[in-house]
Amino acid sequence: MSKADPSNRTETQYELIKDLIPPPKPGGRNREVDMWQVLNPMH
Repeated sequence: MSKADPSNRTETQYELIKDLIPPPKPGGRNREVDMWQVLNPMH
């Protein structure tokens, strides 16, 4: 996991929004990154 940053979402916040993230498309490749990491960009 990356270094903590004040703009990062907490685990609780992520739990509230994770159902809004669309699933991978059928027939596509598996995701190689954790969506939580995508929402918490490194600065």
